[in-house]
Amino acid sequence: MDDAAFAQFVDDVVLPRFPDGFTVLEGRGYYRSPGAAHAISEPTRTLVVLHGDTAESRGKLDAIATDYKRRFAQESVLRLDQCGAVSFQ
Repeated sequence: MDDAAFAQFVDDVVLPRFPDGFTVLEGRGYYRSPGAAHAISEPTRTLVVLHGDTAESRGKLDAIATDYKRRFAQESVLRLDQCGAVSFQ
């Protein structure tokens, strides 16, 4: 996936669901499919969204993951939900 395709995904899929803001971190992911001899490496992006623990927010994140897998032909996406005390100062 190129930068333009990901930027379009953010504009079309992420921003409408979380218009108050989020962060995208760029990195490099490594994984090995079951039964594969070698790990695969590819560019990765991590979406960080601070949100309330509500069914609505969880549904929005589910929809983002589903669309990402479909749009970029991915087998899966990693999702980590973690509770914490957050403030902006």
